[in-house]
Amino acid sequence: MFSSQDELKTFLRSAGNKLVVVEFSATWCGPCKRIYPLFHAMSLQYRNVMFANVDVDSARELARTYHINAIPTFQMFKQTQKVCFHGNWQTEIDHRTIRVLGGEKCLGYPGWMKQLYLFLILAM
Repeated sequence: MFSSQDELKTFLRSAGNKLVVVEFSATWCGPCKRIYPLFHAMSLQYRNVMFANVDVDSARELARTYHINAIPTFQMFKQTQKVCFHGNWQTEIDHRTIRVLGGEKCLGYPGWMKQLYLFLILAM
């Protein structure tokens, strides 16, 4: 759990070339509580990936820095840089997500669920 930009940056630097998945959540958030067991299980399964959590209530400035407007939000980083997808990447992500989740109905899933499955795609 990180409470400052410096703490998160230190963690990201320590990850080196590993993918880092950061969950922005809050203790009172129902969907955050429901997704936590899956997030934790993934942290045990994917040893080549680093996982972190930011409580948006205790780290408000950090949440603002990363433009967190809804929770849970998952952001991915590689070599301290946020992993972003633009243009044709979005089509590829949608195709892979459909394959992983088994049908186009997954495109109607909540944003946080698609973000988490995007991680699974990157980790494969």
